[in-house]
Amino acid sequence: MPKVIITDRDTSLMNVVGKIFPTSTALVCEFYVLQNVRARCKLDCKVKDTKGKEVKSSDLVDTIMGAWKSIVNSATKELYADAVLQFRKVCEQFPKFLNYVESTILKPLKEKIVKAWTDRVMHFGNTTTNMVESAHGTLKEYFQDSKGNLEKGWKAIHAMLTVQLTEIQAEFGRSSTVLEHKFEGYLLFIIFII
Repeated sequence: MPKVIITDRDTSLMNVVGKIFPTSTALVCEFYVLQNVRARCKLDCKVKDTKGKEVKSSDLVDTIMGAWKSIVNSATKELYADAVLQFRKVCEQFPKFLNYVESTILKPLKEKIVKAWTDRVMHFGNTTTNMVESAHGTLKEYFQDSKGNLEKGWKAIHAMLTVQLTEIQAEFGRSSTVLEHKFEGYLLFIIFII
């Protein structure tokens, strides 16, 4: 059984993971949550000039997102509480946005996205689904079109894995050699041991 599973915020998927892998820790993709908060911030956090016209304020969005990242990167519950207070202060003039973040994201998901909770399980720094999506994107390049059958899919997967294995072996070969370097008249040998 996997120890940690990372998903996007798809409720159906999250429910299935809980049922099929009851002993696994389910985390939510930090990247998706960040994008969601940023999009909502741009929508709800608008500043108006003295004439009542909306001002494009990337600095405001950057400040709010910086406060958000402090919440997510909080290593302890105490730091989390401090970061939330700071976030509330930064967002006090945007109650709609603040309510959305607290009720829709922090209340139900804090234990799945904040380091104070997520770092209690061994996830080796994987807090997003980006690697899986990258692998999926790479695999799609091996399919010529979206039509096919199991045999065509199998051949595409096999071709992709063969190329990846060759690249890994080549990199391993390069990294396991002895390199000679000269430094100010001294001959240095650097040995990479794997």
